[in-house]
Amino acid sequence: MISREQVQDQKIRSLKGLYECEDLMEKCEKETEIFRLKNLTTFFQKRLRYISDIEKFWYTVLTQNEDFEEYIRPEDSKYLEYLKRLHINWDVLNNPQSDIGDFSIEFEFVSNDNNFKSQIIKKIFKVEKTSKIHNNNSKLETSILTSVLAKFDWPKDYNDLPPQIKKLSFFSFFDWTGKNEENEFKSGDDLARLFSEDIYLNAIKYYVDAQKDSLQDEIINDSESELELDANESSGFDFNGGNETDTEIENNDIHQTHINKRPRDVIEVSHGLTKYVKLQKTK
Repeated sequence: MISREQVQDQKIRSLKGLYECEDLMEKCEKETEIFRLKNLTTFFQKRLRYISDIEKFWYTVLTQNEDFEEYIRPEDSKYLEYLKRLHINWDVLNNPQSDIGDFSIEFEFVSNDNNFKSQIIKKIFKVEKTSKIHNNNSKLETSILTSVLAKFDWPKDYNDLPPQIKKLSFFSFFDWTGKNEENEFKSGDDLARLFSEDIYLNAIKYYVDAQKDSLQDEIINDSESELELDANESSGFDFNGGNETDTEIENNDIHQTHINKRPRDVIEVSHGLTKYVKLQKTK
């Protein structure tokens, strides 16, 4: 018969084994994430070569992201148009001992507005471990994302804004530390993760979606104009006899066939960047 002491020893050994398994799982997850980020870095470098020549690329991406709208005031938009470059660097790529959640974001603004200075802002984020003691004296460890103040020259026309209004601006994000929630930019940790886990990774998708919307509007407007023109031509009558000639009927049929085919462009462009580029080349 197994004694209580043996049962207790066996339980302790099992718990230690589970902790070892958990540590091994975390190590595997970290190695997998490092491998993923290294591969993505090659992609980001190649992407940068192309988007650097696209005017207002990052502004278009930001305006296409519905979640980002929650973190800005309407007055911020005109200055976000000057965002020339957005870059994220994960600390673990340079230092494997870093937490997988440590990263920094660089924002480069190139402005021709006297109210807003051209500048590069680097915002650094670190994961901090904290623990809370519950009533039963048990300890719960949690992780929070924190930051430090980043040097930023505000637009001149923001200088007279009351502090409570000013902290609603996107640019208050550069002052966010995560340690003074009442007086800081709201949910700075959520916005930081929105950049690192969505906006930066999926920038091409958001940009292409914006172009599809623009192209679809253009196609619809063109089709409406052509339909209106066709209707005006059809409502006219021939002073020589009141009937269209065979040539006129043939031209109208060709014109109407062209209009009927236009919506297919909208369908094709929904297949992504490749279709969009092909459409642009044939315009």
